[in-house]
Amino acid sequence: MPDVYTSGTYIPELKGTARGAISVVCHVPEDLELFYAIAELAPRPPSSPLASLAHAISRGSIDWREWWLHWKSRGGRIHQIVEPGAKAAATIPPEESNQPAEVEDTDLETLKQVISTLYYMWTADPDDERDLSCCISLALESDPSSPSIEWTGARPALAFGLGSVWVALGLVGWRARGFLAGLVLGDGIDAASRRAGLVKKARRVAISKVRNGGVPGAADLLELRDVRQNHIPAGHQLCVLLHGLCSTDVGTFDQFEGLIRRRSGIAGNASLTVVGFPHDSLTASVETNAQELAQLLVRLNARNLRIVCHSRGGLVARSAAALLRKESQRPNAAAPPWIHSCVTFGTPHLGTSVASSPETLTAGVMALAHLNRSLSVSAVADILCSVRGGATWRSVAELVPVEETDSCLHQLRKDENGVLFLDDALPLRVFGSVGPSVWRRRDWKTRLIQRILGTAEHDLLVPTTSSVPILRQEMPGSRLLERNHFEYFSRLDPEPPDPAFWNDALTTLGLPMA
Repeated sequence: MPDVYTSGTYIPELKGTARGAISVVCHVPEDLELFYAIAELAPRPPSSPLASLAHAISRGSIDWREWWLHWKSRGGRIHQIVEPGAKAAATIPPEESNQPAEVEDTDLETLKQVISTLYYMWTADPDDERDLSCCISLALESDPSSPSIEWTGARPALAFGLGSVWVALGLVGWRARGFLAGLVLGDGIDAASRRAGLVKKARRVAISKVRNGGVPGAADLLELRDVRQNHIPAGHQLCVLLHGLCSTDVGTFDQFEGLIRRRSGIAGNASLTVVGFPHDSLTASVETNAQELAQLLVRLNARNLRIVCHSRGGLVARSAAALLRKESQRPNAAAPPWIHSCVTFGTPHLGTSVASSPETLTAGVMALAHLNRSLSVSAVADILCSVRGGATWRSVAELVPVEETDSCLHQLRKDENGVLFLDDALPLRVFGSVGPSVWRRRDWKTRLIQRILGTAEHDLLVPTTSSVPILRQEMPGSRLLERNHFEYFSRLDPEPPDPAFWNDALTTLGLPMA
């Protein structure tokens, strides 16, 4: 059962206190279901639902389990927690929940969405269930002039706060109005060893998820590191999948990966062997990732390589192309035609301003990936262990806009000899989002991202001007889409089986429709 703490009381899980609020600590994910049931059923005046909920909990007379049983008996479920492809979960009808039917964008509704997000993140990896706890603090006053909630402590945590609505990652020490809710890392976890195994574990967990209902064949994706010449059938060329931040190769490219395999080698198309390149996208730099990628390709003497990139992976591809170009300019170098083509989806080619706060960007990626049911996102506890271990977040901080002279992207442009993307060495097609169908929805996650990015044209993480920049040699068919950052590789209803922009990307890779 959850523990309830009054304002200023020491909270062991936080290793600190919460002031100006009543705090509820959940020890297992099921405790969040109890809290959700209370939030959905408890009587409250519409004008101050959060304060009313806080006072109801503070009185200590609520039988959490009885409320939960009552909620479940009426078909209650945490409404956003559904598996990929499943229908939306049932919710309590407004007339039975004491909640007005028109309430869709209230603070309470936002809290319920955050609870459901935390629940999904907490249950995504079995290891997280024993390594994490959850603390939710509710302001006792609805007056906007009242003191904001303060969390103090010294443990890594992922936290959501109502006010702007924002999400942050790092050691506890935040202020917010309305509520603060987050997952807190417990003690006794070896941060160094956990961080060292982050890449392998993320891939292992993604493989397990894919096998339990993902894309057929995706779990068998071969790692580029394990590829030998005898693994590549005669006449085949490589297609490398490059994932983004806090992710891995398996599961990221979803249905699009399956389409690449189906199109390969039919009706005169190129014959491709699809491989992944799982890499440390959290604590290693873009250049470090690119150096390893380039070395592997040189070892294999890869020719006419195809590269498909999501998010930060596009920067790794660009950096690797610059390194391969240098390799080709060595005296007596064989100078093979390294790269046939590259397509990028949601890549911050010109950076993103939110990278100036690496913890916020990382937390946003994690939260949005879980909300969009991404199968490849790293476990929460693994990321929090990186915080505890003193990681510099270099791989995130270097995504600041290209105009900043000390940025990774500024140096990358120099390596490309001032010609954006080395069009001769990296034939490129880019895809990004203008986002109307995303940002016009008035839910908490789009309000969060709009406030951070300061623009309405984005895919929830990357501004359109960065994902679809002006190229020296514009390849035909670069598209502005109405998708969020985690939807590029999934077919959305009522789209046709092969969306038009997928066909454009495959044509670039030498795999047009038959």
